[in-house]
Amino acid sequence: MPAITFSAPVKLDSVPHLRKRLPTELAASGVELTDDEVFAVKVCVTELVANSITHGFQGEAGNESAELTITADTDRTTGTLRLTAFDPGRGRPVERASGLHELNGRGLTMIRAYASGLGWGPAPDPGTNVVGQQVWCELTIQSLTDQADTATADEQPVSRSDITLQIASLLAASAVPAARPTIRVGSLRATLTAA
Repeated sequence: MPAITFSAPVKLDSVPHLRKRLPTELAASGVELTDDEVFAVKVCVTELVANSITHGFQGEAGNESAELTITADTDRTTGTLRLTAFDPGRGRPVERASGLHELNGRGLTMIRAYASGLGWGPAPDPGTNVVGQQVWCELTIQSLTDQADTATADEQPVSRSDITLQIASLLAASAVPAARPTIRVGSLRATLTAA
């Protein structure tokens, strides 16, 4: 599959549009996503875009002349989907441990909960060569690899409320660096069936 790339204005109004558009674009290009994977893609693209707008532009959100770029690319040999957000802003991502009662600071933690990889750094925009920041994450997608495990008929699907509970636990524990668990798509199923 060739990479899917689209741009959006640097406005918080772009977030729901991109969250809805990316799974649709992936499906149209032949990438089959489970319900859990769609949820993970939506969480990750939401956080990548919101962080880019909020932190990359450091208060310049709403600048109609600036655009951020989202790219989705697949690697069938590793079974991964790489989501990249590029913005020409000045702000850089900073991981931090958020307190239980803080309203912000959980975006990268939430991405890490679903992603098998996360990174960032300065990069030129492929279209304009303007140097900005790119933040990327990789998600393991079952349909992208021949070695994907198939679920047995007697396994119960993991509900979103189970995922939400595990994310809440992750966020509560994020204040303690040694207690940061990793949640990956499909890991709840293994945890629940092993119990």
